[in-house]
Amino acid sequence: MPLVPIPINQGSFKNADAFEIGQGAAELKNLLINDAGSNISRPSLTEFASIGTSPVIGLAFFDDQLFAVAENRQMYAISSTGIVTNVADAALEGTARPIFANDGTYLAIAGGGAPKRWDGGAATEDMPGSPVDCTHVLYLDGYWVNFLLNDQELRFAGPTSILRATWNTSDFFQAEGLPDHIQAIAVLNRELYAFGSDSTETFFNYGDSSNPFKRTFFIDRGLGAKYSLVQADNTLWYLDSDRRFVQLQGRNPVTISTPYDRIIRGYSTVSDCWGTVIERDSHYLIAWTFPTVEKTLVYDYKFQYWSEWDTFIDGLSSRMTMHSAVHAKSWNKFFVGDPSEGTVWELSKTSHADGVYPRRLIRKTGQIDHGTGNRKRSNYYLFDVKRAVGAGSSTPIMEIRVNDDGQGWSEPEQVELGITGEAQQPIRIDMRGIYRKRQIEVTVTDSVEFVLHSIQEDVEVMTS
Repeated sequence: MPLVPIPINQGSFKNADAFEIGQGAAELKNLLINDAGSNISRPSLTEFASIGTSPVIGLAFFDDQLFAVAENRQMYAISSTGIVTNVADAALEGTARPIFANDGTYLAIAGGGAPKRWDGGAATEDMPGSPVDCTHVLYLDGYWVNFLLNDQELRFAGPTSILRATWNTSDFFQAEGLPDHIQAIAVLNRELYAFGSDSTETFFNYGDSSNPFKRTFFIDRGLGAKYSLVQADNTLWYLDSDRRFVQLQGRNPVTISTPYDRIIRGYSTVSDCWGTVIERDSHYLIAWTFPTVEKTLVYDYKFQYWSEWDTFIDGLSSRMTMHSAVHAKSWNKFFVGDPSEGTVWELSKTSHADGVYPRRLIRKTGQIDHGTGNRKRSNYYLFDVKRAVGAGSSTPIMEIRVNDDGQGWSEPEQVELGITGEAQQPIRIDMRGIYRKRQIEVTVTDSVEFVLHSIQEDVEVMTS
């Protein structure tokens, strides 16, 4: 019979029992789908710098330097060559995850207490003018804007550099459409978005010097995790108050997390979820990490599919080694902070391990029935996979196993991926059997480049 392609260009789908999942993917872990539909290994982590033993909870890029905040609230500048300097005049106040903004002259840092600022020099300093304790600060049209904790009141200072150093109690406006407190603020298309737990209000600068910000719109949906809010593709994305990830399409929050809704609603805690945008090479990703439940879910907003990232430590899946992140644009590099120590990692295509730990790559298909409920006889598969990826005399291994009609997984078939110099050719695998529905799982644990171009099956459909 003609070889039949097995679909490998779908993301994970976890909103149903594994036996109900059709031609989609039951699992996609530590893999990305490229423009050609191939499965490729995600970037890995190489050490760039260390700020000590305290975990890295915040990263920013300002004045051509990395700026890092540690869990002990110390602050550091890191040069392009990895030289680390403690620049904290005093520990950052508060206990919240740091949020950053800049006005071109200063980097503002808010963390739940009195905010600080940094001009790229030797030391940070208190933000002048006695601004209120805050978890967020942003810059818009010459103004600094923050908000009172556990309140609906937003404060502003500006619009000139001199006036940005003065915070008056009379310079405020209210997000009072519903009696919910503000959780986070963001800027999109020169509008300010104030997110509460049950509602979202937008404000625009009308140029009135006495009270420049006036409400323009109201959305009856709130924010479920204040640090999940990210901006990508000229819009906002976040975990809403119903535990759904949404994309703002105009004024309308549109759910994007259908493949994972059941999983997310089962998490014990979602309020600590934080997000980051990872736009590298031809991939356009948003990674959302749930620290308490130790999960990282990744959404490709270009191709609209989901995957999961983790780190494989001592033979077990562990939380992805990522607790903060930033894109250093002028360096054309992406960095993440470690959740257990003071390491700053660089996202790398050339390394194939997270430090000393490998990535466990998994592509698990849904239930393949070739469009009919009749029995099928599988003769063999052709795996078109990149070969000659090993170095030295040790060849990396790809493991393949199947699950027929939900009866359990077969023993894995181990396939050598080859070392440098070996020929590039499809690999024939005999996974014979008779089934109505079959799942296929491909796993690679060795620290090598992995590219799975296609899977094809020689299969016969029987009469019943």
